[in-house]
Amino acid sequence: MLVAGVADAQVTATREMLSLWGGVDPATGTVIDSRHPLCGRSITNTVLVLPRGKGSSTGSYVLLDALAAGTGPAGIVLNRVDEIIALGAVVREEFTGTTIPVVVLDDVQFEQALTARRAEIRRDGTVLLHGAEPAATGAAATVGRPDPAGRPHDVALTDRDRAMLAGDHGPAAQVAMHVLLRMASIQQATQLIDVSRVHVGGSFYTGQGSLHAVERMVELGATVRVPTTVNAISIDRSRGADRALDPEFARNADRLATALQEMGAQPTFSCTPYVFPDGPAFGEDILWAESNAIAYANSVIGARTNRHGDFLDVCAAITGRVPRSGLHLPANRTGELLVRIPEVEDPDESFFTTLGYLVGKHAGTQIPVVQGISWTPSTEDLKAFCSTVATSGPVGLFHMVGVTPEAPTVEAALGGRPPGRVLDVTREALREVWHGLSSGRGGALQLVLLGSPHATLGDLARLADLTRGRRRHPGVDVLVTTSRFAHEQARAAGFLRVLEDFGVRILADTCLCMRTERSLPPGTEEVMTDSGKFAHYGPGLIRRGVWFGSTRDCVESAVTGRAVLREPEWLR
Repeated sequence: MLVAGVADAQVTATREMLSLWGGVDPATGTVIDSRHPLCGRSITNTVLVLPRGKGSSTGSYVLLDALAAGTGPAGIVLNRVDEIIALGAVVREEFTGTTIPVVVLDDVQFEQALTARRAEIRRDGTVLLHGAEPAATGAAATVGRPDPAGRPHDVALTDRDRAMLAGDHGPAAQVAMHVLLRMASIQQATQLIDVSRVHVGGSFYTGQGSLHAVERMVELGATVRVPTTVNAISIDRSRGADRALDPEFARNADRLATALQEMGAQPTFSCTPYVFPDGPAFGEDILWAESNAIAYANSVIGARTNRHGDFLDVCAAITGRVPRSGLHLPANRTGELLVRIPEVEDPDESFFTTLGYLVGKHAGTQIPVVQGISWTPSTEDLKAFCSTVATSGPVGLFHMVGVTPEAPTVEAALGGRPPGRVLDVTREALREVWHGLSSGRGGALQLVLLGSPHATLGDLARLADLTRGRRRHPGVDVLVTTSRFAHEQARAAGFLRVLEDFGVRILADTCLCMRTERSLPPGTEEVMTDSGKFAHYGPGLIRRGVWFGSTRDCVESAVTGRAVLREPEWLR
C-alpha cells in the first residue's frame, strides 16, 4: 500500500501504461490521450486500474489538481510501484488531510483487477474485487492484503535532517521532509543523500491544487538550499501577455513562476537544462524533473537522478536531500534490455525520435541498451531520443553502446550479465512507428510547431539553413519554442534574422506542450511538427490531428501550405 485510504467504486481498467500529464484532463477527469484505449473515458470517482504511469513527471500535479477539482479517481490500483502517481496522493494528504488509496498488486492479482466491475480498498490495504474473474459471479475476490515489507520503515537521519523534521529550519523545510520521508518509504530507501542541484519540472500551470501547494510553501518561508533551475512555463514572460491565452490561465501561470522565483530558483524556464553552462558532472547526485531532462542527465551525462514527480523537486531544492534509491545506486544502473538496431544510412533527427519512441514502448521498467549506433550523435539527436523514449515509456536511463559514458561496450552496459531480453529492431517496425506518429487527416495546413523539447542553438542553426532565402506560405503560421539562453545565442550567431525573414515566430520560456485548443490561430484544422513528443501529446492537448515529419519536411510544408511527408532515406 503506497498511500493509505478507502475507496469503493466502479473500476476503470487498462493494460496500457498512461501518462497522467497529457493523458488526462484534470479539469474534467477525461482521458485525452488519443492513442490510449481509455481515450474519452472518465476516471472521476472510479478505481483506476493500470500497470503504472509513464511519460511526464508532471503526472503528480495532474493527479493533485484532479483531486482538488473533484474530477480525480476514488482510488488507484497498480501493478508496479509508481512514485510519480503516489506523490500526487501524498501531497494531497499533506496539504488537505484527505487522500485516495494507491495500492500495488502482484501479477496474478492485477490480472483479476482488470476484470473486476467494482473494487473496494480498505484502510488496512485489503482489496476486494467484485465480479472479477475467476471469482464466482457476484462474489468478491480478496486479492490484496497489506505487505509488511511495504509499510513505512526507519530511515537513517542526520542531525540536520532531524532538525528540519522538527521544524528548526522553518515550516516549509518541515513539510518538505515529511514528503521526502514518505517517498523514501515508498521507494524502500533506508537513508537520504545530498543533491548538488535541482531542476524543477513542476512549472506548468495545470490547476489550483498544485498552484496552492507551491504558493503555500512560499508562505511558509521556503528557500532553496542548492542551485535550482526551472523548467519551461505556461507563458512567454519575455514577450509579455499572449493574447491567445485565457487571461485567468495566464495569471495563474505567472503566479506559479513567481512563487518558484520567490523561493530562489533561477528563472531559466527551459526543458533542456543540459545545454546551459555549469551543468552536472558524471556521477553527481542531482534531482532533475521533466522526463527528457531526467533521461539525458542519467544517460548522456552520467549524473544520478530518479524519475521523480513534480513537487518532490521543490522539496529537494528546499532541503538539499533525496531518498537514496533507484538510479542513485550503481547496482540499479545496469542494462537489462538489449536493443539491436539495423544498419542505417544518412540518419536525420527523425531517426532518433522514431527509435526512441519504439524503444520506450518496449522497455517497460527495464533499462535499455542500444547497440548499433556507428556514428557520433549530436546533442540534438540525443535530445530527440531522450524526449520520446521517456514519452512512450517510463524510461529514466538508457545506455547507447559507444556513445553514452556507462556503455563503452555491451558487456559494460549489461554489467557483465546476459540481457534479460533482446529486441531486434527492424526497418518495418521503425516504419510503423514513423507513420504512426502522424494523426493528421489530410486537410489544409495552418500551423507548423517546432521546439519540444526546447530548440537548441543547433536546432535553430539547422532551421536557418533550411529556410534561408525562402518565405513561408501566408496561410501557415510557424512557431518555434526555445529558451532565452538559446534565443540569445541564435541572435548573436545571426540566425534569428534568417528565421524572421522566413516568417518564423519564436516564443521563449514556454513550450509547445502548453499549446491548447484555445491558443490555436482561428480556423486551424491541421498541424505539423518535427517533435515526437508533441506528435504524441498534441492531439489530446489541441484536439487536432498532428502530422509528424523531419525538420526539412516541416519547412517544405510551411512553404507549400500542405503537409509534405517524405519517408526518410534511413527507412529505405
